[in-house]
Amino acid sequence: MSGAAAGSRCAHCSRLDAAFSCSRCRCTRFCSPECQRLAWPAHKVHCGQTIQSTAQQGAEEWVKIVGTDAFPGADAGKFADVEAAKRECLRLGLGGFVTWGGAAFLRRQPAPELVAAARPAQGATLWLSVAQLTELSRARAALLPTQLPEVIVDGARLVQKCSGLSEDEMTDRFRKSVPVVLTDSQEGWPAREKWTFKWLSDNFGDEEMPCSDLAPFFKQSDRGKIRTVKASMREFVNYVQGQPSALRSLQTHDERVFYANGWAPFLEHPELLKDVSDRLYCVQDSIPRGDGPGKIFNASLTKVFLGPAGTV
Repeated sequence: MSGAAAGSRCAHCSRLDAAFSCSRCRCTRFCSPECQRLAWPAHKVHCGQTIQSTAQQGAEEWVKIVGTDAFPGADAGKFADVEAAKRECLRLGLGGFVTWGGAAFLRRQPAPELVAAARPAQGATLWLSVAQLTELSRARAALLPTQLPEVIVDGARLVQKCSGLSEDEMTDRFRKSVPVVLTDSQEGWPAREKWTFKWLSDNFGDEEMPCSDLAPFFKQSDRGKIRTVKASMREFVNYVQGQPSALRSLQTHDERVFYANGWAPFLEHPELLKDVSDRLYCVQDSIPRGDGPGKIFNASLTKVFLGPAGTV
């Protein structure tokens, strides 16, 4: 048994916020070891199928570490086409390849060795097999903390938590540079109920987005410290929900979790605007509405941030 993400129901008794997951498939949640024991006769039929399904799902999927190389110069082949490099890696069972200067350079090492040897390399991108990294994450503690303790810094000034502020009250705070935590900023949004991680994975699973483990990023001091990975929504959801995932294998420290900070879906999927609102507190032109010269520009910059506990 392992600790699981909050918000899941026990597969045996349906209790909310099941605290554990099956230590074998890591996909089914239980509220206690006792519930897992009682549910095992029925669950074991599906447990192996879940493992096989997860492996098949990641067999042809890749994650990319931006600005990174591994074993530079130790090329096992060169391709001008990324898709051709993917096919050759799958055929030979290689762990990945590096793209640089418009070409793809194969690496003969398995994906875990490539991760261990990863090094900053401006302009290069390290492509890794999701299937190989997922298998690695299955063998280690793969679940993320569901909550973190509140940290109070000595000398810090208290920020007031408010709800129901009027536009005039918000404007007054802006003018005086007084921060506030809005406890009802998403009140009435359909997205609050509709946009579950499962729904996002089911409907946008193939969409790629950047995931970073450091924020804010200061170019002068943090170069080489941040790890930015491009992964599919499906892969990120697996990571957040504590399922076997390549992203878990790429996490450099337990306290530095990945968060998706660049998904901009509103240009390709304008219907998602119906699920959110900018009318309560935000500047009203921050989300594009209707047609106009700034629509494409605004839609490409309006992003959804996703992350587990510990996200900055």
